Amino acid sequence: MNYYLDACSTTPILDSVIDEISYVHKYFWGNSSSIHKQGIEAARILERSRLFIARKFNILPEQIFFTRGATQSNHIALSLLFDHFKSGLVLTSSVEHPSIFNAINLFKTIDFKVSYLPVDKYGSLNINTLKKYIIKPTKFMSIIWAQSEIGTIQPIYEISNLCKLNSVLLHIDATQIFAQGIIDLTNLYYDFVSLSAHKFRGPKGVGLLIANEKFVSNKTSFNHINNILASMNGTIPVSLIAGMSKAIENLNTIHFMDNNKLQFCNSNVARNTNLIRDSLMNLPGLEMIGHPTNRLPNHISFVLRDSQDKPVSGRHVVRLLSTKGISVSSGTACQVGENNDSHVLKALGLKDDLLQSGIRISLGEWLTINDIKNIIPILKSTILDIISNSD
Repeated sequence: MNYYLDACSTTPILDSVIDEISYVHKYFWGNSSSIHKQGIEAARILERSRLFIARKFNILPEQIFFTRGATQSNHIALSLLFDHFKSGLVLTSSVEHPSIFNAINLFKTIDFKVSYLPVDKYGSLNINTLKKYIIKPTKFMSIIWAQSEIGTIQPIYEISNLCKLNSVLLHIDATQIFAQGIIDLTNLYYDFVSLSAHKFRGPKGVGLLIANEKFVSNKTSFNHINNILASMNGTIPVSLIAGMSKAIENLNTIHFMDNNKLQFCNSNVARNTNLIRDSLMNLPGLEMIGHPTNRLPNHISFVLRDSQDKPVSGRHVVRLLSTKGISVSSGTACQVGENNDSHVLKALGLKDDLLQSGIRISLGEWLTINDIKNIIPILKSTILDIISNSD
């Protein structure tokens, strides 16, 4: 039996999504850019998906741009913002996804300066710190709403309000947030929002870039985005977009704001996560990381030291648990093949010897309470063995 606890990396695609992709592949295989019968039929599927997604997010259909995933969405958003201003100061945090750092390095010129804002020991951006930075000549900011490696959720509404007050454009990487359910964007100031379908049981290779209404009302900006997408992607993958729409249809949970804090509805996933976290909390050598409460409801993250107080490699833990039928992660999915120090753990202030010791457990609704009862003793015994037997 294998138990998959790596939802922040990717999620198992829903059967209904597979069915939808297959149906569109079979019957609506035309190029949606063509004006003949098959093209028009494919274009109708595309627009049906666009309209449905817009209703779910409470935005205009014109605000939706289909991409190959959040990494490409991040890349396009930053390229547009750099191109829009030509010079100035850019703000981001020190715990962003690697795709943000890569995009900044690619588009940054000598006329731009970038400030990587520090975070506290929980990975949270301090609003008072941001206030000191978000002054002229700050032009735009890119921020991750929820950090995939440590689960910490940033105070995005306070960040958003500060950006609005200071006329600073804002890009939000919401990849992990929307995996938890639908969030109404109506009262959130933003210019671009990125997400990926495979984080919420949709297909890989497709995602969204959501643009603010003011961007799409500007014909030049609207055409610029479409031209970038056309040059990068070629033929639109209508079947994958239809599959993403079907996966979004499955996101029935709607989260809400309370006192400027995102509140997640209580769920089986959250309860199962708490059961696992509570069972691991007091194990010797295990230190929980990330914010203790303001975090993704399906997320657990920690570092390990052995009985000799030496750091345990996260990759070693992942491999050993895999042999026991439990799949977890040692960090950001886009970097799991690399044996590098974690820039996120470094930003938290952890000592250098712990920067390869991070372990992440992230759950999905496919795990039942009986699964959790089976998982907990395996996790505990394996971790205790690792702690006691490490050299």
